[in-house]
Amino acid sequence: MSQSNAIVRYIAKNYKGLKGETLYPSVKDGDIMLMHRIDEVLEEASAFFISYINLVTEIFPGYKNRDAVIPRWLEDTLPKTL
Repeated sequence: MSQSNAIVRYIAKNYKGLKGETLYPSVKDGDIMLMHRIDEVLEEASAFFISYINLVTEIFPGYKNRDAVIPRWLEDTLPKTL
């Protein structure tokens, strides 16, 4: 997933939004805290996705135990992420 985030950052740094807006700030923009927050959200989303995909995709180990793991995932992981 870290490679996916690198791709997202690359695209956001090199292309503009539909209205011509910057999608990812640069150091030149001076908004380092916004850059940090965007990176933080990307990493959280990746961690959440990995924990979820492990439960719903047969090739991952959590899939075999999903009946036991899903209730704990719903009680612990999901609320922490939202």
